[in-house]
Amino acid sequence: MPSKEKILLVEDDKVMAYLLEENLKSAGYEVRICHDGETALVYFRQRPYDLCLLDVMLPKMDGFSLASTIRRENKRVPFIFLTARNILQDKLNGFKTGADDYIVKPFDIHELLYRIQAVLRRTNGEVPEIPQEKKLGEYRFLPLTRELIKGGQTQKLSAKEAALINLFIDNQNQLISRQMLLQKVWGEDNFFNSKSMDVYLTRIRKLFANDPELTLMNIHGTGYRFVVRQESV
Repeated sequence: MPSKEKILLVEDDKVMAYLLEENLKSAGYEVRICHDGETALVYFRQRPYDLCLLDVMLPKMDGFSLASTIRRENKRVPFIFLTARNILQDKLNGFKTGADDYIVKPFDIHELLYRIQAVLRRTNGEVPEIPQEKKLGEYRFLPLTRELIKGGQTQKLSAKEAALINLFIDNQNQLISRQMLLQKVWGEDNFFNSKSMDVYLTRIRKLFANDPELTLMNIHGTGYRFVVRQESV
């Protein structure tokens, strides 16, 4: 079995870092997290990585300075900038340091995974494949394009609808807590996000209402179970 691709994730927002780590691991990558530029450089020098994900605004050493230092020491390793600032000069500075890609927050996790896969394919060849399609009862779910297809009809999904459905498919027939859903999709468990999630869960129930094989069950006081009455993924 080929070894997992190793990613160095440098992100000072600890909640964001946790969510990215969970999604990257689910996609088949090995992940090392650090929260400031100086520590990231220490980690980078300790072992080889296949790709670096670098936030721009970092304590102790900003992402551009970190990338420049990494590039001087290693001409080959690819890196992608993650930033909340959609400023042209920042993008230009990022590419001047040798960045392979630049993605602005907030971003869809499936888009990030696709970009990581594309960068690694150019540099390394074999990388973990992102599922292009998942089967669910009478439906086909396309994570990258956020589409739900039944027969000849295609339903375009919002980013949060797609993220929730993806979690339910990957954990079908298993209990998922409200807290887990909120942390993975919204990034924080609070009153307003909880109310927002209830709206999205109602939409998802309506999407699958015509398929008797699929039921989104509310386990009172605990969470949810997406019941699939036949093997469909």
